[in-house]
Amino acid sequence: MRCIKIVRACRAVGLGLLLGALACGGKAEDDPRAAEPSYTAPRANPSSPPVSSPPVASATQPPQSVPPMNPPPRQPPGMRERPPVNLARAAAENVLMSNCGPCHGPSLTPAQAQDGINYINDIDKLVVNGLILPLNSADSRIIVLMRNGIEPPPSSGYPRMTDADIAVVADYIDNPRFWPILVPAPLEDAGTPTPTGDAGADGG
Repeated sequence: MRCIKIVRACRAVGLGLLLGALACGGKAEDDPRAAEPSYTAPRANPSSPPVSSPPVASATQPPQSVPPMNPPPRQPPGMRERPPVNLARAAAENVLMSNCGPCHGPSLTPAQAQDGINYINDIDKLVVNGLILPLNSADSRIIVLMRNGIEPPPSSGYPRMTDADIAVVADYIDNPRFWPILVPAPLEDAGTPTPTGDAGADGG
């Protein structure tokens, strides 16, 4: 029983010494070295270099012009629409060629063509030879023959020309826009003429 008490007393003394050593930093009395802490402080992470922000545009800097997203494509010169006079003339010549070309077309010689006319698709030649009277479709021979059903002739087997086809040719002939040289200039108002004689002082 006494031995157990002695052992307990020794344990209590040893525990007291251990606590005393820890309280003084773990340094023994006969150790000349400085006491060191029993733990190591964590190292701080190295600081990352500062991130440079993008430069801010000055308020006085003029704004840059921004080009349009989809600029309109340039139209090539060859793709432009032809003047209306050319379109109207082509339409009239096509009507004459499709209805009268088998007998008066350019593929025939004058001897082969009926009445020697093988230029039915050429407005200029029709005017020169008197078949078309500019600005006067009512008296133009080619219009008269078509309206009367003489051209194309019934014996040719070709159908009679429709009023719409005849109107295409007649409208071209009667339109002064297509014959500017033949349209007379408007007369200018010269005003009221003043008498040139001297009426005298008394107006008599």
